[in-house]
Amino acid sequence: NSLFTLALIGLAIFASRHLVSRVWRAQIWLAILGLASMMSPAAWGDYIPLPAMWLLTTLAVEAKGNRKLAIGSGLCWIFFYFLLGLVPLGAYPTPTITYTLSTISFILLVGLLAWTMLRRPHQVSIMVGEGAD
Repeated sequence: NSLFTLALIGLAIFASRHLVSRVWRAQIWLAILGLASMMSPAAWGDYIPLPAMWLLTTLAVEAKGNRKLAIGSGLCWIFFYFLLGLVPLGAYPTPTITYTLSTISFILLVGLLAWTMLRRPHQVSIMVGEGAD
């Protein structure tokens, strides 16, 4: 836990050096919240997917002119919505399917949150005068 906490603090410091808009700040805070929530042993089904869902929603603002981002974030949103506890689907048929989906979910989730914190910032404004701060 201590190593994960130090890594998260380091990512937060790195990402905070490039806060260019309110949207960017919201994305960074959602990524930090999502990564930090992984430290709780009982949070997976209810808490961990929610910051990622909101993060993907904020990425829709940037996806307007970026086809890869639009497709990738849309597919991740659908995957997280249906498979990470937000919509109960019942029992999976075999442990192999459950383990495979869990592994894919974890990789996508950590990848999305880490990518958000490590990527180059974009000036995105969804409100008049927002880019000035």
